[in-house]
Amino acid sequence: MTGVFVALREELAPILARARNVRPIGRGVRAASLGGQEICVAVTGDGAARAEREAGGLLRRFRFSALVGAGIAGALSTDLVEGDVLLGREVRGADGTALRPDPGLAERGARVADRSGILVSAPGIVWTAREKAGLLAASGTGESVAVDVESASWARAAAGAGIPFLALRAVLDPAAEDLPAALRPAFRNGSLDRFAVAAHAFRHPSAVGELLRLRKRTRSAMRKLAERLERFFTLSAESR
Repeated sequence: MTGVFVALREELAPILARARNVRPIGRGVRAASLGGQEICVAVTGDGAARAEREAGGLLRRFRFSALVGAGIAGALSTDLVEGDVLLGREVRGADGTALRPDPGLAERGARVADRSGILVSAPGIVWTAREKAGLLAASGTGESVAVDVESASWARAAAGAGIPFLALRAVLDPAAEDLPAALRPAFRNGSLDRFAVAAHAFRHPSAVGELLRLRKRTRSAMRKLAERLERFFTLSAESR
């Protein structure tokens, strides 16, 4: 069984919508069939430390044959547009360490992704186009580059468990776009406080429209990624 990890529950629903025989096997954990393969989809929570801690616990609890990290990302390079699915040919941690995916998983992932490139896992959310440009310059590469928070944590957990890893991310915000400032106060210690989002929206009604549009865009990006994940697992089933 392959583990599929996401950080946010908003990233979970589109994957489960394409799956069959979905059943709960733990808090935030579902077993299912996707593309003819048995998978276990789990929400690790957002933030690098939390994701690595939860991933490690799940990997000790379940006997996964491989781990796929999935979710949304922000574009750093201008060649990536909203909705693009990026295969992490390399995942870079905030400490500069580089982790590469299993070659077999990467070969199949490249067949379903729009692009292959670098995933930079930042210590926290990268909010502005200026911050993105700085990260891109620091990456020192001309490849496609996107930023997330959790992929390096999942990759380290998989390496510690001795199982293959792959990251597939769907681009939410292009390189030139700032994320809504209304979300900033809702991120505490690297994790999203949904009550804080609701409270801010209540106090600032003008922010509601922007937040709703971002949620809609997140769902759209994740639906595309879910379709690509189904194709990925179909290829995996056919290769057996």
